[in-house]
Amino acid sequence: MEQNISSSTNLTSVGGYDLITYKRLVLMTYFHRMMTYAGPPLTAFGLLTNILSIITMMGATMRKRVTSIYLSALALADMANIIKVNFVWLQRTMQLPFSVSCSWLHLFISGSFSTSTWIIVAITVDRMIAVCYPLKARTFLTKRRSMITVVLIFFFSYFIYLPTLFYVKDDSLICNSIRSAPNWYSRWGRFSTCLLSWSILPTIVLCTLNTIIARQIKKRLTLGGKQDAERLAETRWLTKMCLTVTIFYGSFTIPNNIAVIVLKDFKIHIINNKVADIICGVTVITVICNYSCNFLLYCFSSASFRKTFLDMWRCGGRKSLGSSKMNTSSGTRSTDRTLDFDSMQKDEDEMSKG
Repeated sequence: MEQNISSSTNLTSVGGYDLITYKRLVLMTYFHRMMTYAGPPLTAFGLLTNILSIITMMGATMRKRVTSIYLSALALADMANIIKVNFVWLQRTMQLPFSVSCSWLHLFISGSFSTSTWIIVAITVDRMIAVCYPLKARTFLTKRRSMITVVLIFFFSYFIYLPTLFYVKDDSLICNSIRSAPNWYSRWGRFSTCLLSWSILPTIVLCTLNTIIARQIKKRLTLGGKQDAERLAETRWLTKMCLTVTIFYGSFTIPNNIAVIVLKDFKIHIINNKVADIICGVTVITVICNYSCNFLLYCFSSASFRKTFLDMWRCGGRKSLGSSKMNTSSGTRSTDRTLDFDSMQKDEDEMSKG
C-alpha cells in the first residue's frame, strides 16, 4: 500500500513542468557520456576545419566569388554553434569558474543557430539566381549585396530573441527555456523557434529552391550543347557544392529540430525518460557533426576549392596563387604563365652566373 502511494506521488511530482525539469537535469547520463567521448574530438575537428574553410575562401581563387562571402559567414556561425553546444554541456556538467546569465545564454544559443540556418537559405537563393537568371546574376549578385545580406541575417537572427534578456529569469534549473516568460512571449518564442527560425519555414524554402535549381540545371544540360555545358561548368560546381551542404544540413539538423519540438516545445512526456535523453544526446552529436563537416564537403564537391587549398599550403603556393586566378576558366593559361615565370627565373640565374 505504501509502495503504491509513493509511486503515485512520484508520478504527480514528476508530471507536467517537474517532469520536463527531471528529464533535462537528472537524466543526463547518456548525453554526458556521449559528449565526454565524442564532444572534444568533434569540437577540435570542427573548429579546425571551419578555420581552414575561412582561410581557403579568402584565397585568390575563391575570394573573387560572391558565394565565398556566404560560406565564410557560414563557417563563422558554425564555429559559434560548436562553442555554444560545448559551453552549455560544460555549464551543466561541471562547475565553471565563471557563470553566464541564462537570458544571455538563451539569446546566444537561439541567435547562432538561426544565423546558420538563414545563411544556408541565402546561399541557396544566390545559387537559384545564378542558375535560373544568369543574365541578371552579374548585376544582382555582387559582393556589396552579399555583405549587406550577411549583416542583416546576423542582426535579425539575434534581434527576434532580444526579449529573452528581459523575460527569461536567471534560474539554472530552467535555463535555456522560456517557461518563466509571460504567456505572450512563450507563444512568440515557440512560434519563432519552430516556424520562423529553425524548422518549418527554412526547410520548406530550402526544399523548394533546391528542386527548382536541380530541374533548371537538368533542363539546360539537356537542351544546350557542349558549349553551353562548358559555359555552365563554374556555375555547376558552385551549385553542386552548395547543394551538398544544404542536403547534409537538412539530414543532420532536421532530426534535432523534430526532437526539440516534440520533447520540449509541445511537452510530450509519453516517451520513456531514458529514451528521450538518448534521443536528445544523439541529435546534439549529429548537429556538431553538421557544423564540422562542411570543409570536407567543399573538398569533396569542388575541384577548385581543393586546388585553392593545396596551393595555399604547397611550397611556393603564395606565388602561384596569382596565376591560379585564371585556372577556373582555363587551366592551360595558368600553367603557361607558371612556365614563363620558371623560364624567366632560369634566365636570370644564367645571367648572374655569366
